[in-house]
Amino acid sequence: MSWHLSLNVRMLTASNEDRALVIDNYWMKKGNPADLECPPSGKYLKIRYANGDYLKIEFRVLSSKDEIREKYPHIDPSEWRIEFPITSVGVEFEIAGTGIKFGPSGTSWNTNIFHIGLISHCKVGMQIA
Repeated sequence: MSWHLSLNVRMLTASNEDRALVIDNYWMKKGNPADLECPPSGKYLKIRYANGDYLKIEFRVLSSKDEIREKYPHIDPSEWRIEFPITSVGVEFEIAGTGIKFGPSGTSWNTNIFHIGLISHCKVGMQIA
């Protein structure tokens, strides 16, 4: 079975300024980023705003469970029931002034820390409302 999923990310901010969005794998620049990097290959997107808001999205093709272990040594994919190759997506962001950081090795939200997990087969992986 082959799955084709879309990535949707709405960049969060504590300011009232517009921020970038990703809707069904297409990204849109909003606001006035201090730095923006996206090569023609579309493999990654990095956006930083002057207040410290930050977003990085990186797509990577992984051909085996060994490749997953090499890239993410804190993850054990031995019981995953998935077919290879897969395209993984890493999303990393920081909402300036809030203490909220989200990344490949964990998420921190004030005194709460989430790490080493797999979110699968759901409509929303994590929602901050």
